[in-house]
Amino acid sequence: MACWVFLPISLGLLGFIEPCTIGSHLLFLNTQENRSRTGQLKAVIVFIAARTVVTGMLGALIAYVGQTLFGLQNIFGWVFGILFIIIGVDFLVNRPGRLSRAIGLSPEKWKKAQSPLFLGMVFGLNIPATGIPVLLALLSLAANLESAVQGFWMMALFGFFLS
Repeated sequence: MACWVFLPISLGLLGFIEPCTIGSHLLFLNTQENRSRTGQLKAVIVFIAARTVVTGMLGALIAYVGQTLFGLQNIFGWVFGILFIIIGVDFLVNRPGRLSRAIGLSPEKWKKAQSPLFLGMVFGLNIPATGIPVLLALLSLAANLESAVQGFWMMALFGFFLS
């Protein structure tokens, strides 16, 4: 239990202070400047809730797939490991990384959006470049959990503390 609770909390807090995540949070906060203080507080709560739920649903999906395809769990580990190595090498060779730019982690439409619900959902699926290793490690762990419910809560904790 400790692994799927304390690990996502600590990695979420670590991810919260990563440069890419700070930039993402500033992007969200800039979209909320025209709201009243109360409106800004409500927007932050909606954003965090939406991001938490979307990230949790991703964890539930991965855990469900991991349980459904129990025999293929090693493949998930290898795929995530290889992907981690490719992204890491790309980042070291091409700062901020040709691969990250090709994927387009922050499309222009996201930068213009005002809805905290939409932004929370989008940021729940957005992977900051420096957070990719952390997210892939957690998804690999989620694929090995006993249930989709555990996967949901593990990733929801990560999304909450990342926000």
